[in-house]
Amino acid sequence: MRDVADAETVPLPGGLEPSQGAARLLGARRVTGVVQHGTAREAPLRLGADTVVTSQDLPTLTERLLEPDQLGHDVILDTLWGPVIPAAVEAAAPGARMVHLGNSAGALATLAGPAIRKNGISILTYAIFTSPAREPSDAFARLAQHAAKGELTVEYRETGLEALPASCDDFAAGRAKTRIIVTPNQATPHDRPGPRPHSAANHRPLTRVPGQGTLS
Repeated sequence: MRDVADAETVPLPGGLEPSQGAARLLGARRVTGVVQHGTAREAPLRLGADTVVTSQDLPTLTERLLEPDQLGHDVILDTLWGPVIPAAVEAAAPGARMVHLGNSAGALATLAGPAIRKNGISILTYAIFTSPAREPSDAFARLAQHAAKGELTVEYRETGLEALPASCDDFAAGRAKTRIIVTPNQATPHDRPGPRPHSAANHRPLTRVPGQGTLS
């Protein structure tokens, strides 16, 4: 995310909520989220995405990603891989960078060589265990500064341990709409959208206030 330049456009296969705000803070002109189900569109829109499309109709995904101006996207942050990423590559602008972060939609993907060559697309990978220790530390400190100012928000739901099996089932079935924080002593789940500040200095949460929590 540190290399997003002013006026660039960024699609986010997987609908990464913090990344939408981060892309905007780094100067992205347009941010597009890709979610699995239509019911998950609302949160990315609230958190800074200009457009959110679903991956349900793969044959039309490239066309929908290219709307409204058909110019393509400059940076692709991919947490899905699988059958979704070929459509995102087809919607890339000349010289685009694709950052592969995960493969929740499948470990295998078929990419057409001409689609990569014709636009000079760079495919980059990121894994925290292969990055220099200082790099994620610096990135987290910057993220925490923005979160403490309320510039980045993450929607989440708190739940007790007794509801954890059902929550895992929701994630597996694609029904989970927000992140879940498991609180062992919390018996009644409830939603708390809003900023979640975190102390970068000692990784302990700041004072919790109504409507807020900690950034994880």
